[in-house]
Amino acid sequence: MKELIDGIKRNLNSNGKAYILYPEREMYQFIKEAESQHLFLNKSVLVRNRKGDAIFRVMSQFSFHESEITKDEIIIRDHDNSYTNKFRGLLEEYYL
Repeated sequence: MKELIDGIKRNLNSNGKAYILYPEREMYQFIKEAESQHLFLNKSVLVRNRKGDAIFRVMSQFSFHESEITKDEIIIRDHDNSYTNKFRGLLEEYYL
């Protein structure tokens, strides 16, 4: 994680944003290490496979600027196993 944070700090401009995707436990470790290096969490999105499931991943935005942390959640699949509208909207730009 330290190497990733060092790379972000070296390559991110002063107003830039870095986006990281990790499993939940690793993300909390990353946040602690990042903040000790003056890289601050600005946004966090919890990802669950289905409503009510445990957190699958955490998507987070970091920058050199402290701000109020924006929190959100995204569910990948509906009860019928189809992708949720929110998840499809998130990935829409990446599909042909």
